[in-house]
Amino acid sequence: MIELSNNEAASLIKLAARGVGYPWGLGEEAAHASRWLVERQLPALEQFKSLFAWVDEREFSQLILQCYDERWCCTRDELCPLICGSAILDSASMLLTVDKVELSNVVCPLLLIPFISEASVALKKSIQMSWKDEELVFNGTCVESVSDSDGLLTNSDSTGSLSSVCISVISEAVESQGTVFDASTCELWPVVMHSRVKIDQICLESLKQYAHRTYAPATELSRLSGAGAGTSDND
Repeated sequence: MIELSNNEAASLIKLAARGVGYPWGLGEEAAHASRWLVERQLPALEQFKSLFAWVDEREFSQLILQCYDERWCCTRDELCPLICGSAILDSASMLLTVDKVELSNVVCPLLLIPFISEASVALKKSIQMSWKDEELVFNGTCVESVSDSDGLLTNSDSTGSLSSVCISVISEAVESQGTVFDASTCELWPVVMHSRVKIDQICLESLKQYAHRTYAPATELSRLSGAGAGTSDND
C-alpha cells in the first residue's frame, strides 16, 4: 500500500478527472469531494477510480444533466455524481421548493455525500439522502446514518453500482419533533486532522494514467528552453 497526503490525493484526482474528459471546473469539484471524503477516512480514491473508468467509456456530452422538476436524468439514464452534486450546489435553494429530488441511476452514489453536506451548510437545513437500503441525514458537515453505517462502506452494491438516489430537505415540523440528531454527539464520520490516505498500487497507477493525459508531451524545443534536464544531465 502507498500512502498519500490529502493534498496529494486531491491533486491527483483533479488531474485524473480532467484526463477522462471533465472540464477543469468539475475537476476542482472532484478535488473538493476527495478532500472531504479523505478527511473522514472514506474510500475516496477507490470510488473515483470506479467513476473515472465508467466515464472514460462514454462521450461526456451524454452525461449532461436534464432536470424535470423533481426527477433528474440524462440521455443515457446513468448519472454522474460530480455533475449531479455540482448542480445541487448551484441550485440548492430549489430543494426548499420541492418535496424531494430523485436522481435516476447514479454511479458511485457515495461521491454525492460531500455535495449534500455542503448544500446543508449553505441552506442551514438538515437534508436526507437515501438509496437502496441506505439512509443518511446531514446537519451541516455532520452526518448521521439512519440505516447501517457499517454496511454502507462494506456493501459494494451501495457504494459502486448504479443506484437511484432520493434527496429531500427535512421539514421544520420534523426537526421540532427532535428526530434530527445532535451534531455534537452523533457525528458519524468525524474529521481526522492531517488525514492521509492509503491506496494500492493498481488503483494509484490507474489514476496516474488518467492524470498523465493532461501533461504536454516533451519536445526538443521544450528541452532546449529549460524544461526537464535539457540536452544533458549533469546530476
